[in-house]
Amino acid sequence: MQMSFRRCGVVLSALVASSLSTPVRADDQVCNDSYEQGQVLRKDHKLLEARDQFRACVNTCTLDAKKKACGDWLAAVGHDIPTIVLSAKDATGAAIVAVSVTMDDAPLATKLMGRAIEVNPDAHRFSFRAADGASADVQVVVAAGERNKPIVAILAKPTPLAEPTPIAAPSSPTPPPQPGDYPQQQPYPYPQTQGYPQQGAYPQQGAYPQQLYPQQPYPQQTTNPQQGAYPPQPYPQQTPSPQQGTYVQQPSPQQTFNSPQAPSPPGPEASNPPARSSERGPTGVEIGVRFGFGLPFGGATGDSGADLSNIVSNSVAPIYVDAGFRVIPQLMVGGYFMYAVGSVGSDFGALGTPSQQCGSNSIVCSAHAMRIGGQVHVHPIPSNRVDPWFGVGAGYEWVGGNVSGPSVAILGQPFTNASIDYEYGGAEFVNLQGGVDFHVPSLPDLGIGPFVAFSLAEYDHFAGTNTSASGTSSSSKDLSNQALHEWLMLGVRGVYDIRL
Repeated sequence: MQMSFRRCGVVLSALVASSLSTPVRADDQVCNDSYEQGQVLRKDHKLLEARDQFRACVNTCTLDAKKKACGDWLAAVGHDIPTIVLSAKDATGAAIVAVSVTMDDAPLATKLMGRAIEVNPDAHRFSFRAADGASADVQVVVAAGERNKPIVAILAKPTPLAEPTPIAAPSSPTPPPQPGDYPQQQPYPYPQTQGYPQQGAYPQQGAYPQQLYPQQPYPQQTTNPQQGAYPPQPYPQQTPSPQQGTYVQQPSPQQTFNSPQAPSPPGPEASNPPARSSERGPTGVEIGVRFGFGLPFGGATGDSGADLSNIVSNSVAPIYVDAGFRVIPQLMVGGYFMYAVGSVGSDFGALGTPSQQCGSNSIVCSAHAMRIGGQVHVHPIPSNRVDPWFGVGAGYEWVGGNVSGPSVAILGQPFTNASIDYEYGGAEFVNLQGGVDFHVPSLPDLGIGPFVAFSLAEYDHFAGTNTSASGTSSSSKDLSNQALHEWLMLGVRGVYDIRL
């Protein structure tokens, strides 16, 4: 008896241990499976499914390391899951609420309430369907981490297809008439002819296709000199060919086919050549001519009273020639030459000649200026209509004049029948220019417009020649007391482009 109680205790202990150990093994299996499957789904960007696996891992795993890893992954996946907001509108822009939506052919929503919906990051196709049959398909790429990405569809009702007009079944072809039962026709229009004409007297085939002898059986002689037999007479409204039995269906004019329309032929405007672009594409030679006036500033030398305006008048009339090559539409590289005429300044004391002698006592005074150099013009927006430009150059400059008369005093010394020529020369350091060329629409290569130029130079050499009754003397020297001077020029520029 004592032995039987002992056996019963052992059996009960085994049963209790078995009942307690079984759930633990099941939880461990769920923990391991969700721990591994969650990582695989996360790598495949199936974040919604991966989140469910990581939640199961956190709830079932007893090992702290695995539970912590699944918790970290669960938080990261929750941050990466994107959300979208669906909306639909009709053709007028009014919002539609009663719309069912599928995503990748799987149901997603039955009503659009403006709420965020979680989806996996991927390229998805959303199909919107309204109760009245209006529909639309939208292809959208949803990136990981996007929040409340709007998906808007414009619904349109499908255009009903017009039913084709039924085509009546063709009637069976009427067999050709047999000899002896040919229908009566109008008399053959041969005057004074009795009976049948002799063989060879028939008209050529096609001349009288429906004219036969009245009330006569079909002649036994069927030989036609041209064909060999009389052609069968077709009946009206018979469209099939008795020889081939092929019917040609003629579609009704109102029949509509659901097929893409062929492109319409190009209109008259397609044959017109395209309008010339306003962008100046070609390059080539550019020639310009300028006219205007110039104002001198500064000193011819550093000596007292040797202002440049004392040597030439306060305004000169320059003739300016530009020539260069448009290496690209925006850049012209070339050179310039200018020659200007003027008069001697109001105070010509720098050369020792009293100013009051010019224009009186038969004394003639004249002055000139000349420069030559290289330049670069920039056209920032080359156009056939309006072409603004600016440029910079540098070169060499001369200014001089002539005083002649029957009695001329130079430095207090009188000369009889004297002619005095003088000239200053020096480097032109910089020549700044700018303007706008307005091109004629009918002649896009010809332009005209205003310009302005400002130059900075310094004379370093002087030369003079004195011709009088007592002989000719010349002098030339380098200037030791130099001074900067400036020119301001305003005028009009004409330009012509020779395109290559």
